[in-house]
Amino acid sequence: MKKLISILLAFALCISLVACGSGDSAAPDKVDTDSGLVYPFNIVNAPMGIGKAYKYKTVCYQDTSLETNGYVYIKDYTVTPAGDGMVEKSVTATFLFDDDNAWYKGMYFDILYADMNGEGIIDDDDNEWIVTMDGTEYDVVILRDEFSNKQWLPEVVYVADYTLTVRVPEGYDDIVLMFYNSRHKLNVAPDGEDIPDGTAITSLTDSHSQWFVLGGEDGTYYGKPIEFGRGDGDPQTIISQRVYEGDAPPPAPVAPDDFSIGPDENYTDDPDIADGGFTYVEIDNWFHDSINPNEKMGVEIHYSTYNTFETDYVMAQAFVDGVDEPIFERKMPAYEEGRNSYSNSVTFVIDGPNLPADAASVNFWYKLYDETGTEISATQMDIPVEEPRRPGTDATVKITDFTPGEISKSESAVNVDIYYEIEGYTEGMSIIFSVKDGNEGDVVDFADFETEEDGAITTIIPANQLLNDNISIKIRLFNKYGDEMSSAICNIPMK
Repeated sequence: MKKLISILLAFALCISLVACGSGDSAAPDKVDTDSGLVYPFNIVNAPMGIGKAYKYKTVCYQDTSLETNGYVYIKDYTVTPAGDGMVEKSVTATFLFDDDNAWYKGMYFDILYADMNGEGIIDDDDNEWIVTMDGTEYDVVILRDEFSNKQWLPEVVYVADYTLTVRVPEGYDDIVLMFYNSRHKLNVAPDGEDIPDGTAITSLTDSHSQWFVLGGEDGTYYGKPIEFGRGDGDPQTIISQRVYEGDAPPPAPVAPDDFSIGPDENYTDDPDIADGGFTYVEIDNWFHDSINPNEKMGVEIHYSTYNTFETDYVMAQAFVDGVDEPIFERKMPAYEEGRNSYSNSVTFVIDGPNLPADAASVNFWYKLYDETGTEISATQMDIPVEEPRRPGTDATVKITDFTPGEISKSESAVNVDIYYEIEGYTEGMSIIFSVKDGNEGDVVDFADFETEEDGAITTIIPANQLLNDNISIKIRLFNKYGDEMSSAICNIPMK
């Protein structure tokens, strides 16, 4: 069983800490192919990087039908030796809330830390569990789990730091820290009650959640680079955006000790009164900064709809500048029974090689319609198209053989044959061939010419005139546009 631990703090701030393993959680959503990182617990967005602010949406404390739009960012992350094959990993995250809803109605924000490996469940009493690496058992211990620097500020409404420090075996990268939308926690179970295995995890995450991997110190997961999610700006810029005129309004009242709320008890299916009466769609996040015109690619964009009817729907469309017809179109749901909001995503399939040659960007639209086909709301974003890669960009040249294997300094002229191959050859490629006396000495032969996919070059070396103990041979590869693609070097000793 997993237990949900709730802590009420002053100024209408409610923080819930969930500590659990993943051994009995739902199947993960997807895998980061670059790092091999399995995204845990139905998290749909990529993990956070250090120093970038990420949007974090949650619900207000006094009125959970309202939402507040904040930010969270990783301020500091360190990995330090702890002796006996252990390290201490410490991460500090900062929450920022900067809208009127947070100021007047407070906010819930929730944290989950977990072991993706699932070899042990964090114990609620001593925060210690066991993992196995290379056949050896190790105690993993939570050393610090606390909030600090909590304060209301006129310029940003509310700021709080959270620090998690954990001692793990060196090289163990499976601890994650998640910041999730509290609306889901409110729909799981009352505070202090046991939650059926898996329920909390599968219900606590959505596209408004953010998470961080306590992996390698250099942003890796078991040595492989992590593909971080798209940040939403510099934290200091966000802090400076909002300054109240004159006296700021007072903070929200202190949370009462007997506060409790059931699942979505403020829900109404009448959009004229729900959440202020607005029915709309908005884009939440996305994971590509550009479109590669040389590849067919999937562009995943998350969206949410608010105060919709069962008969409403979303049309996801992608357009190219100057073209009226969509290059991608898909009809999607816009409603979830018993909820004021619904979150989902579409992976737009963009065929880069078939985009117009002058395409500067692709426009992505989410349009919300009612049952009559009348457009209610729309949201849109553009992603630029990269400059097309010219043929031969990925080509490489390698030297496959050379004869003789060494050169005698007593000879006046030695014929040397160099054999090479080109991987990714395209028509019109050329090479520059050069021979130096030693690695940094004078050039004793030089040539440039067009080439085929492979070939051989013969050079004559005046061995008895050279000063160094080897000759250095270099082949540089160019495409037909004059771009240098690759180079290869070999050294032949002189005796």
